[in-house]
Amino acid sequence: MEPSVSSAVPVGNRIMFPSGSTFRYNTEKREWMAATIPNVLPSVSVKNLKVVTWNTLFDIYEADKIYTEYRTPLLLDILEKTNADIIGLQEIRPKVLAKVLAQPWVQERYYVSEDASVSNETCERFGQIILCRWPFKLLKYSFSAFKKVVVAELTLNNRHIYVPVIHLTSSSERNGDYLSKRMRQLETVFARTCPPIVSFPDGTWVTQDDGSDAFLIGDYNFGDSEENNLLRADLRDSWSILHPSDPGFTVDPSRNGMAQITSTNRRRYDRVLIRGNRWEPESIRLLGQHSTKVTLSDLTTKVELWPSDHYGLECVIRFLDDADVALKTVLSSAGLIESDEATQKRAAALATLNRHFTKWLVTEGAPAPTNNVLPIGSYSYGVHSSGGDIDVLCVADVSSKLFFDSFSKFLIKKKDDGVESVRVVLDALVPVVKTVISGFKIDILYCGLPNGHIPKSDIHFDVAKDLLSPGKLFGDDTSIAFRALDDKSVLSLNGFRDTQLILSCFPDAADMFVFRQALRFIRLWAQRRGVYSNTLCYFGGFGWSILVAHSLQLLKAAQPNTSFSASDLIRHFFKVFSSWNWKEQAVSIVPAAASSYKIDSVKDVMTVLTCTKPYKNSARNISRSTRTVIKNELARAHALLESQASLSSSVVKQLVEPCANLFVGPDHYKSFLKIVVSALNETDYYRWKGFVESRLIALLLKLDMSGLLTHLIPRAFENPDSPFPFSCYFLVGLKKFQAQESTPAPEASSTSSSSTSSQPQARLDFANVVHQFESMLNEWTGKNDQMDLLVKHLKVEGLPVESLISQLSTVSSGPIAPSGVLIDEPEEEYPVEEEAEDDKQDSHESSGSGDETSAATDASSSSASAKKVAKKAAAKNGKK
Repeated sequence: MEPSVSSAVPVGNRIMFPSGSTFRYNTEKREWMAATIPNVLPSVSVKNLKVVTWNTLFDIYEADKIYTEYRTPLLLDILEKTNADIIGLQEIRPKVLAKVLAQPWVQERYYVSEDASVSNETCERFGQIILCRWPFKLLKYSFSAFKKVVVAELTLNNRHIYVPVIHLTSSSERNGDYLSKRMRQLETVFARTCPPIVSFPDGTWVTQDDGSDAFLIGDYNFGDSEENNLLRADLRDSWSILHPSDPGFTVDPSRNGMAQITSTNRRRYDRVLIRGNRWEPESIRLLGQHSTKVTLSDLTTKVELWPSDHYGLECVIRFLDDADVALKTVLSSAGLIESDEATQKRAAALATLNRHFTKWLVTEGAPAPTNNVLPIGSYSYGVHSSGGDIDVLCVADVSSKLFFDSFSKFLIKKKDDGVESVRVVLDALVPVVKTVISGFKIDILYCGLPNGHIPKSDIHFDVAKDLLSPGKLFGDDTSIAFRALDDKSVLSLNGFRDTQLILSCFPDAADMFVFRQALRFIRLWAQRRGVYSNTLCYFGGFGWSILVAHSLQLLKAAQPNTSFSASDLIRHFFKVFSSWNWKEQAVSIVPAAASSYKIDSVKDVMTVLTCTKPYKNSARNISRSTRTVIKNELARAHALLESQASLSSSVVKQLVEPCANLFVGPDHYKSFLKIVVSALNETDYYRWKGFVESRLIALLLKLDMSGLLTHLIPRAFENPDSPFPFSCYFLVGLKKFQAQESTPAPEASSTSSSSTSSQPQARLDFANVVHQFESMLNEWTGKNDQMDLLVKHLKVEGLPVESLISQLSTVSSGPIAPSGVLIDEPEEEYPVEEEAEDDKQDSHESSGSGDETSAATDASSSSASAKKVAKKAAAKNGKK
């Protein structure tokens, strides 16, 4: 007899599902019995929650090939070892249900939604079951005779929690209009377990708190980019959040023999969705990826079995305390927590690049595994901002010359297939192909391996795991194979290796969660406070990552076997580095690097070491002035945190407020150097802007030599009043050194505050320095008459302060590549390391440079050609 279809009863804004009985094993009677569940569920206090979902594969079809009797113990063994708090299983049949309920660990740990000793409708043919560590109310609803949803209702941390275990209609032809069926099924589940709180016609969501949350787990029967429009924006996909660059296929016929029987496509059918601002996914992993050789009952036949045709999912979900919520709120408002939709679009852009790279390798006759585009940097850590760029490493066994010449031209031809712009930078320390694909900026590094190391026959060969991981052929810098790489490939590969070493520091998922959340915040703080940019003489993304990672290492060493929150790490970070001895201490996450590196008192103003040999200072661009700025900001943050007992919302906002003190307040900069970069067309503008930006460090180091304290604001400001269609400007704050501040030269007194009171006050005497800087820029061979430069010294009163502060409150994603412009010629990019080091040596030996002029002198000039360009631009724009 087929089960009847349940009817849902609308109550308020929710649809009420019929309730069912839950069961608990009675050890005295040795049987499962109906549990007594109070009307008001007691609240259970948890710091985190482990949830497992798994489609177990019923044997209605192909029973003789899938060996359910032998697979089930494999699956149950894995489930026992997870020690999960909540388990949701799909495609459970009565015989399998009986085996589940017979497990001692199930009887000891869980309340369950089904009892094999009674006639139950849920698993009569196949269905879902719930195992939960705590008492829960059970809700059931049948969409059809054989398609249902079961829901656990419980209370955790005084939050009302719904956990629907979902198995939507599959895409089989026998299911008719399966798209509409899935949509109706999801809408019904949403309406009962997580109705929208507040929505607006434009599709945005207001994250108000109604006191209830939901974890929606199970088999959704559609993959990424297929029907994701069915998933509301307020439901966060745990896999997408934690593994944005990993497709996470839960059905993969290429690797799973069971899936080869039931499917032909690789898909991520299974999901753990979270609704609720108090919960954040901490970790998620696939279960059942490995096969086992099993001997059948005839004692002679051996078969290779996987637990199921689906991989299971194990997800740890962390409950956020008030400090964590304050951090998350600020990060979200700043655009540093990307929406699931944007994350999926970003992953699709990477997939497009991967597809193009694979096709190009095929045209070159080279091995073309499908996973040789490897994300590095912030995207790998999961701390990228919304709209931020992606750094990747491409690996293949073709030469670097062929890659940069041929692949860039190949991409240019794909402008109708997602590729919006291509720009090749060959003269940089590390060559790069800068692209925009499907609206996302992707910077591509390349490592060319010697021929023969990537098999042609295995398209699923894992380059990262099989060749680049520690202990593998190219994961060890002492191996003969590694030493055969060209220098540029080594530098590119080390970026990937550095990323992997940072990630490997925290194998525990809880530590990685804390690292990720704290790093997100520190990046925002550094950007808002004007101390974020490796190019512009501060710590860049890598530097801040190392500082946060080392801070967590120190915290764990000081308090072993202690769990920490992101707010704990943030406090420790500012405490440690506000008093760090930069003259004598290098920062490194690799103990051997810190102990072996010898700090150069001239070149190493602040030292943050790379993770791979040869260990180098990644912060060589920092000047003595920018060191002072960084130290002042670290001290400000530490003092603010020390004055407060907890990391409240107001404290978090104070920490990341824009550095308006540059322009207003008792210690503001009274004068600035304004460097205006302009051009008549977009392509020239970005080339010109990039070159000027790369030379600003030379200007800062020369200004250091003149005895000035400078603060280069590490971003380009909008220049709407320019007669040029493309224009921006950089600002350098200028100050006289005060008695309590250190003078940059000589080095012996650069960190001392006791011997400067008798030193004469520096005058704003830099006309010659500025003139030399301007001449150097104008003499660049890549400059043409479409480009203009204006360097001007002005007082703070001459700046649009309100506009500047407003722009500082937004997170800058760095230089933006031209849209719709394809450049197939190598672009020059001039490394500044050598000259920067020479200037630091000069500043150690010299106390000043150039002719003296009044501070009010306008140290600006424009070449004759620049004036002509300005006139052309004004005429073109209809301006006088």
